[in-house]
Amino acid sequence: MTDGDGYVPYAATPDRARTGAVVIPDGKPEKMAEICSSVIVLKDPRDLPWAMALLIPRAIVA
Repeated sequence: MTDGDGYVPYAATPDRARTGAVVIPDGKPEKMAEICSSVIVLKDPRDLPWAMALLIPRAIVA
């Protein structure tokens, strides 16, 4: 979870593919999109529980 402001760390392509960010209100999602494959922008901090649930990796069942 971040406001997306400040230093953006380096993320290699394999790391970027499995990285997600939740950007809090008044944040900068465009900066997080540089290093994350999934970026969710919250308009209300009370939405945090469902946002975190969306970022949890799911197992594929055949």
